[in-house]
Amino acid sequence: MSGKKLACLIYGQEMHYIDHLAPLAYFFKIPLITSDVDVESTLKEFYPEVTSYWIDPLRLPAYLSKGYDGIISCMPKSYVDSLLFPSSIKKRPIFFFCPHGNSDKKNLRLLAQETHVFVYGEQMRTRLKGGKKTFLFFLGDYRRQYYQEQKLFYRKILSRFLPQNRKQTPSFFYAPTWEDYENNFSLERGEKLIASFPKNYDLLVKVHPNTYLKEELTLLRWKYFYAKPNIYFLENIPVVYPILEKVDGYIGDGSSIGYDALLLKKSLFFFTKKRKRALFPYGKMLSMQRIKEDLDAKDGVSSEKKRAFVDHVFQKNVCLKSLKKEVYLSL
Repeated sequence: MSGKKLACLIYGQEMHYIDHLAPLAYFFKIPLITSDVDVESTLKEFYPEVTSYWIDPLRLPAYLSKGYDGIISCMPKSYVDSLLFPSSIKKRPIFFFCPHGNSDKKNLRLLAQETHVFVYGEQMRTRLKGGKKTFLFFLGDYRRQYYQEQKLFYRKILSRFLPQNRKQTPSFFYAPTWEDYENNFSLERGEKLIASFPKNYDLLVKVHPNTYLKEELTLLRWKYFYAKPNIYFLENIPVVYPILEKVDGYIGDGSSIGYDALLLKKSLFFFTKKRKRALFPYGKMLSMQRIKEDLDAKDGVSSEKKRAFVDHVFQKNVCLKSLKKEVYLSL
């Protein structure tokens, strides 16, 4: 690749970036650089096939500017520049933005100044509204491709965390986003759902890492009061697709995991007051008064309509080897 060097980067405690950058680092055969020991430890446990390096945050700016021509990160370029590249550093790597999912949140305006952007497909390209000089790289369902290659490994490692003795029991994956500026998720609504969940279904609860950072004591109380034979709390597990493959449906809000669930043809249930979402027509609103009836009901959306929407979201037939060449040519 003309001697150019490329790497992925997770700066700080951004655990939720691992699931998006580790598969990309694997397919591109490039390192994933971290600055947080907990992120590095989690990466080593769940992505042993990925080459990763922990670099002291104080050494990181010089290390990146001297050693790499391009950096792929889930943080906007403006954030990376302000955190890592002061004006005293003259040589700066080209920055590539990689989305950490494809949520229905209105947060893409932060990317207006990006010059090199990865997108899943046409839907994300349209939302970005990038400039004429923006380099766009289509990823498709690259994360799903990664898990298909590593399926046996994840079945083994997740057997330590997921229920094994209730195989005939319908199960649902509750993965709410964090309590952000759009107020998609609230602890009050989450606790109400968990406390009211029917006993004859299993519920796997994966709270956003940002929520754990802010509300650790509240979540400890949840585990104490609501850890029952049918309620499972999943902590520090960055992977998503291996969990979705084991459940019958997904319960969420504005999180991008809804798109992952739709790709795997899972039933979607939304626990949010915001109905103007791109995913909303493909699922059901979950009523707290009739949870069991809602979970039992069919969604009524044709498979052809779902397939067309999925194809709009995830670019079809992406060749990751060709994509890698495109990226290096842009350096």
